[in-house]
Amino acid sequence: MQTPLARTLTIVLAVVYAVLASLEVILRLEDPDVGAMAFLGGTLLVGAILIFLGLFGPVPKRFQVPVIMLGIVTGLIATLWTVVVPILAVAIVVLTLRGDGGSGVPTHD
Repeated sequence: MQTPLARTLTIVLAVVYAVLASLEVILRLEDPDVGAMAFLGGTLLVGAILIFLGLFGPVPKRFQVPVIMLGIVTGLIATLWTVVVPILAVAIVVLTLRGDGGSGVPTHD
């Protein structure tokens, strides 16, 4: 169902999710923020579990890919801001430096 490269990258992603979930909990033990630990650590851990379940668990073949995709999206919820915020910041810098007069609306004369 998956190419060998896709399967390997899926395993790597699941391991990354599991490591990040563990680090999220371990690094917050000194000054616990239960909400952040539960949300960030929980979504990453559930994502890793779903990916591993889809890859290696007793899941019918037709449900393997949907379970893997659900795991990927679940883990993505906790990590998306680390991609979106830098892209947004760069976009703001570029638009500011471009200096289009503040209109932001292209005119077609």
